Amino acid sequence: MSLRFKVASVIGVISPCSFFLTFFATNRLLLRDSLKLENEDLAGKVTQLSRIIESERKNLERIVADWAFWDDTYEFLGGEYPEYVDVNCTDDVFPNLGIYFLGFFKEDGTLFYGKSVDPNTQRPFPLPQELVRLVQQVGASLSPGYLLDRRSGFLPVGKEVWFFALSWVLTSDLSGPPQGFLVMARKVDEPFLGHLSDLFGHRVTLEMVDRASFAEKRQKGFVVRETTPFQAIVAVPFPYALGEDGFAFTFPYRRSFLVRGQEVAKVLLWGHVAGSLAIFLFLFLLVEHVAVRRVLRLTSFLKRVREAGDFTARFEAKGNDEVALVGEAVNVLLEEVERKRKELVESEARFRRLFEEVPVGVYQARFGGEILQANPKVLEILGYTELRELQELGLSSFRQDAFLSLATFEQFLKERGEIQNVVSTWRVRDGSLRFLRESARVIGEDVYEGTLEDVTEEVLAREDVRRNEMYYRILLEYSSDGVVVLDREGYALPPLRWRTSPGTLLRRFRGCSPFLFSIPRTCVECNSSS
Repeated sequence: MSLRFKVASVIGVISPCSFFLTFFATNRLLLRDSLKLENEDLAGKVTQLSRIIESERKNLERIVADWAFWDDTYEFLGGEYPEYVDVNCTDDVFPNLGIYFLGFFKEDGTLFYGKSVDPNTQRPFPLPQELVRLVQQVGASLSPGYLLDRRSGFLPVGKEVWFFALSWVLTSDLSGPPQGFLVMARKVDEPFLGHLSDLFGHRVTLEMVDRASFAEKRQKGFVVRETTPFQAIVAVPFPYALGEDGFAFTFPYRRSFLVRGQEVAKVLLWGHVAGSLAIFLFLFLLVEHVAVRRVLRLTSFLKRVREAGDFTARFEAKGNDEVALVGEAVNVLLEEVERKRKELVESEARFRRLFEEVPVGVYQARFGGEILQANPKVLEILGYTELRELQELGLSSFRQDAFLSLATFEQFLKERGEIQNVVSTWRVRDGSLRFLRESARVIGEDVYEGTLEDVTEEVLAREDVRRNEMYYRILLEYSSDGVVVLDREGYALPPLRWRTSPGTLLRRFRGCSPFLFSIPRTCVECNSSS
C-alpha cells in the first residue's frame, strides 16, 4: 500500500471535520483582514488630517515670506517708509489673508508695529500681549547667520490656540542684513475648524489637554476613545512651538460591524477549538504511525551522516512505498557523493604535490601586497620557513627595485592583465639582494597570481661578461702598443687607433707572425720578404 493511498484514506475519513476547521480558519482570517483594513483606514485619516494641517502651515509661511522678502517691508522696518502702514496694513487686508494679528519686530525682539483685526467682522481689537511675548521668544530662536530661517506652529494664548508663522525681513533679492522679523497669526477658532472640516470631510474640533495626557497621546501617535458601540472619537496630538505641552484635533470615526463582531468570534473560537482538538489528536496519531515516524527515521539518518561525515553509511529502506523509494535514492546519492569525494581528494593531492614540488615559486596575492598563498619554493627563495611570516610582511617588504615598485608593478598588471618575465630586485630575509624573474596575471577582481624564479647567478654572470668585454675593448682601443687581433680566417681586426695612423695598411694574411710588420713600413703579401 503506497503512502499516497494511506494519506488519501486519512483525508477521506476526516473530510467532514476539516470542513469545520476550514470554516473557522476562513472566518478568523476574514476578521483579521477586516481589522487590518480598518486600522489602515484610521491611520490614513490621521495622516490626511496631519497633511492638511501641514498644508495650512506652509500656506501661512508662504504668505509671510511674500511680505517679509519685500523691499517696502525692509524699508519700513528700517524707518525709511512711514507710509507703509497706511498703504499696506489696512483692515481689509486681514480677511484677505485670513489672519488676526500682523506684527513687525526688530531684530532684538522689540515690537516695531503691530495690529490685530478680527477678519470675520473687520473690527480691530487690542493686541494680545501674551501672543506678543511668546512670539518674541520664538523670534529669539531665529539664526542670524541663516537669512532664510523661519518658524511656524501653534502657541497657547490663555484658553485659546493661535496658529502663527514668522520670518526674517529681507530685501527682494534675499540679501541682508535682516531688519527684523515679520509675524502673522490667526486663532484656531470655529471658522478655522470649519475650514479644516471642509478639507478633511469630517467635523474637526479642538481639545485642550494637560501635559500628562498630551505626552501619552503623542507617544501613541493618536488615541481612539469609544463613545457608542459603533462610534469613536480620534484625538490627534499637535505640540506647541514652545515647551512640551500641546493640544489635540479630534474627529468622529464610525467603526465597522466586524470590529464589534470580534467578541462573537472569540466565543465561536473556543467552541471550534474544543471540537477540533480531538480531530487534531486523531489526525496527529494516525499520520505519525503511517508516515511521520518513518520520515523522522530517514531524517535522523541523514543528520548522523552530516555530523559524522561518513558517506559510506547506507539507509535500510523497508517496504515499497514512497518513503522506501526516497531511502533508496538517498543511498544512490551517498554512493555518488563518496565517489566524488574520493576523486576530489585524489585531485587535491595531485594539485598539492604539483604546487609544492614545482621548481619555481608560485603565489597568490591581493592588490596592495597581501599574500594569500605561496608554495615552499617562494619561502625558499625569500629565506623563510613559515607562510605566516610572509603574510605578516606582505610583498611590499621584499621589493627593493627603484624602477619597479609594488605599486608600479600592480598598476601595469591592472592595465595589461598579464606580465611576463620581468626581472626586479628583491631583498630576502638575510638582507641580501636577489634578482627574481616574475610573471603574473589577474585572476579575480582584486586577486592575482604569479611565479618567481631566482636568476641572480644568471644576471651576475651576464654582468661579468659585459664587464670583461668592456675591459677588453678599453685595452684594445687605448693601448700604447700596436696590437693585432687575428680571427680564424686570418683577417686582422685592428684597433681604432691603427685605423687613424698614417702610412699603415693592413691586408689579409695567413700563418704569418704579426711581428713581420712594422709601422710605418707598408705591409706586403705573406710570401714576400720584409
